Amino acid sequence: NGFKPDSLFARSGARSWHAANGTLTSPAVAVPADVDTLSLVWWAMHYGSGFTPALEARVDMSADGGTTWQPVAIERGWAPVWYTDGAELGGVHGKSLTFRFTATGMEWWLDEIAVLAHGAVTGAPVAAGPQLRPSENPVRSGSVRFTWPFGAAGGDVVAFDFSGHEVWRGRVADGVAPPWDLASARVSNGVYLVVARAGARVERLKLFVARRTP
Repeated sequence: NGFKPDSLFARSGARSWHAANGTLTSPAVAVPADVDTLSLVWWAMHYGSGFTPALEARVDMSADGGTTWQPVAIERGWAPVWYTDGAELGGVHGKSLTFRFTATGMEWWLDEIAVLAHGAVTGAPVAAGPQLRPSENPVRSGSVRFTWPFGAAGGDVVAFDFSGHEVWRGRVADGVAPPWDLASARVSNGVYLVVARAGARVERLKLFVARRTP
């Protein structure tokens, strides 16, 4: 209701789901009796506002066929590039779940929505692949460093505020990303989208800045 397939912006495949006002409801998901925890994950992009919470996107879950709904996630702000988001849901073994994505006055794109079951570990853990990671999150000190996820390849690390403005860019050489000096740049507290790019490879993260300022 209100969501339409969009072929202009797609994270993968030919289309994404898009709405400014509308509701996208999933089919019922039958959870096996031996699975107690799920992760609902998705890729998102949105044109909201960093100044008012009235423009938002909300994700809800129902375990009774849509009679009642429980909120599991809220997205706000301006995020003009694709990033991952999700919610972990416990105590759901044997239930039939329905998920609802609701846009309220905010341009919202969704792609690669998936439900993942958390099973018991049956073998040796597999080492996680390289990821873009900050030295702390939330950041409470005067600067933050990032692990570069693309080996020795060069590239850029770019930070955007939730109005979509670029607030910092660091050039990466020999696999070492420069630190972002928040104190010198007088970066305001808030949420930022950090993007690492090396050719066609891209990694993203949400960075929370919560520094004590005099």
